[in-house]
Amino acid sequence: MAPKFKFTRAEITDAALQVVRRNGIGALTARAIADELGVSTQPVFTCFSTMTEARGAVRSAAESIYDGYVEEGLRAEIPFYGFGMQYIRFAREEPELYRLLFLTHDAGEKGAMDAMRHSLDYVKEPLERIYHISEAEAERYFRDLWIVVYGIAALIVTGDCPYSDAEISAILTGFSLSICKAIKEIPGFVSGDFDRDRLFTEMIGDAKMDDSSLLRLIQPFLNGKMQLTAFPAKNRKKLAALWYLAGKLEPDRRYSEAELNDLLDAWSTFHDPATLRRELYNKKLVERTDNGAEYWRCESIPALDEFTAKYI
Repeated sequence: MAPKFKFTRAEITDAALQVVRRNGIGALTARAIADELGVSTQPVFTCFSTMTEARGAVRSAAESIYDGYVEEGLRAEIPFYGFGMQYIRFAREEPELYRLLFLTHDAGEKGAMDAMRHSLDYVKEPLERIYHISEAEAERYFRDLWIVVYGIAALIVTGDCPYSDAEISAILTGFSLSICKAIKEIPGFVSGDFDRDRLFTEMIGDAKMDDSSLLRLIQPFLNGKMQLTAFPAKNRKKLAALWYLAGKLEPDRRYSEAELNDLLDAWSTFHDPATLRRELYNKKLVERTDNGAEYWRCESIPALDEFTAKYI
């Protein structure tokens, strides 16, 4: 007599999960689960009365895996940023589970918008606390950022995303800055009660470069902590990066070489303070003593457009 194999519900669910991970939810059949276990289909139907029930068990298991990614992201220094990057990581590492949870929505099953509302409960409090915004503003911020993150994740699972994690981080940082600035500086933005035409006219008509112009230039080189991740090769962006770093020096303060190195390392991740220090001095953004022992920010730093025009 052939030996009888006994499997727990958890073991059969895990086998079904592996089938979906490799081949997608469309490949989930009793035969596929049985082949994964190396048995007939009898244990499968002993555990699950229908394949709909098996599908529900797989979906619950996928949700648990997704929750693990979310929990890791929420432990980041900036929880809502960490959440966004972990959401994208889940899409990259578990594309078929992502499809199941967020791109496949049968009647009675939760979809992407349900996940958004669930995730908002996790990040709303840190959003309000860190950005000093109201509950309604936090909800608007997260909704808009979620749409961007969802779009990037969809590109990943369909194989159409050309961006690295570093580039995605820069995209999220830029969008986060934009939406936060709009919430804080445009009365009525959250409710939609503001003059769009006037604002666009003002932006288009202003030829002067300001802080927002600076951020647009160096956005691809900034991470979530607003640190430079690389020193741009193109001259215009390099000048903008130097101008950005010069703004981190306190006026009327003298820095030792070591102190300036520490400051430059704090605002960059590529750890080349000697090059940055030399470039800041050569571009007359900082001054120094003859022996190079002390550095300080120049008293009169020109506007960004004037500064870049001088060296281009």
